[in-house]
Amino acid sequence: MAQRDPDRARRVFWISGITLFVVWQPAVVLGGLIGGAVGDPAVFGVDAAFPAALLALLLPSLRDAATRRAALVGGAVAVLTTPLLPAGVPVLLALCGVALLLPLPRWARRESP
Repeated sequence: MAQRDPDRARRVFWISGITLFVVWQPAVVLGGLIGGAVGDPAVFGVDAAFPAALLALLLPSLRDAATRRAALVGGAVAVLTTPLLPAGVPVLLALCGVALLLPLPRWARRESP
């Protein structure tokens, strides 16, 4: 996200994604094998790690007004629908709302001939 050059940004995106995929698979297997030894994650306060990591990933994107607006609308949709819908559905609705509100990045728009 910090790359201004579209080609470099695309290359970094793919390198990061492939690296994450390759590392994720053995980590899941390892977590499944030794995860029972950890016990209750709430005791360690690890239950807040995922929202904190998500927020850390999101913060650099919030410099743009359109992104800020889409994030606020998505968050509002998730919070307002949480008491009404089964777990997981409010987050999916929020993502759909965010996808509709965000404009395409400049590098993804088609140039008109």
